[in-house]
Amino acid sequence: MIIAVVYIGVVAVAMVMNPKALMTTKQVVAVAAIFNNEILRDVILVGALVSMFGINVASSFNAPRILEAMAREGQMSKALTKRTKNNFPIRTFFISVALAVLIPMAFEYNMVNLITLSAMVRFLGFIVVPIAVIQFYRGKAKEDVLNADKNVLTDVVVPILSIVIVVFLLIEYNWKAQFGVANSAGQIVGVNWYAIAMMIFGFVILPLIMAWISRRERKN
Repeated sequence: MIIAVVYIGVVAVAMVMNPKALMTTKQVVAVAAIFNNEILRDVILVGALVSMFGINVASSFNAPRILEAMAREGQMSKALTKRTKNNFPIRTFFISVALAVLIPMAFEYNMVNLITLSAMVRFLGFIVVPIAVIQFYRGKAKEDVLNADKNVLTDVVVPILSIVIVVFLLIEYNWKAQFGVANSAGQIVGVNWYAIAMMIFGFVILPLIMAWISRRERKN
């Protein structure tokens, strides 16, 4: 709650101080554009750098562990649970590294595209989570879950509403700009097939392959 209040407060103050600069800036850290003082800009940029470093370090630990946890739960291949003699999750680590390098490469390391991609991935997550909540309400969980009070409003109505909103936003999204190749004038002159291929591989083909391997292992 405290973090949310601080975050919303910072955005609100920035919008009040100089909304035009915030919306039109080409800087990587948009908040820095609202200040004319170079010292304040440098402080904000250093803070953003430290924050991103911390996030990336945390992700480097979390991503392999999440993949390994999914493998232990039978959602992915048990081969991903293999560790070295020093207890290092070697296979999930290299998968995480490969995805972390190839996906940004597909979008030419363009900061705007990567930020938009990050937001889009979260939108997809906002579809999966509500569906899971509805499934728990219907008692469709394959494994034992904790007993909890069920409420039609919070467990069905609100998730359905969130799914509808997310689908609407995805339909209105500028897919041409995200997966297009732009010239120096900002005009879309082609299609970034590499980016499209990486998205299809990462979000469709790879999960299907891992699910197929996991199902085959359970049958054996």
